[in-house]
Amino acid sequence: MYIEMVGGSKTQQTVACAIAEEAGRILGLRRYSSLWIELSLKKLKGGYHGLCSNEDIETPNKPRYFEVFIEKKLSLMDMAVAICHELVHVRQYVKRDMIEDWYTGEVKWKGRKISNNTKYREQPWEVEAFALETELANQVLERVKI
Repeated sequence: MYIEMVGGSKTQQTVACAIAEEAGRILGLRRYSSLWIELSLKKLKGGYHGLCSNEDIETPNKPRYFEVFIEKKLSLMDMAVAICHELVHVRQYVKRDMIEDWYTGEVKWKGRKISNNTKYREQPWEVEAFALETELANQVLERVKI
């Protein structure tokens, strides 16, 4: 797993990278040597704390390139929670629990098609990410010396 940092201050980059590295280790992402995550700290519109995007157009059936955007004005805890939430999504893509068809807009969760009308907080990938984010962030912050 390789993390490329973009945006934010040097201090923010150091903190965000340490959080992402440890969260990736806990989530089992470090075993994927070809996994590339561009982690961008920037101002996000719409009140989002974070976003994750599968950008692997070369090998869509085996995604290994992701962009993760994190709101740069978050507190340390909120930043850790947002990074952990988005890395849960990376794991979902890598393990093929969540599969998006870019051409049809269809999303499958563990082999089952999910309606495009499903409310955000009821989408199964969001249910999982929200369920894991805080405990994962607490584990990460206990292990990382910031």
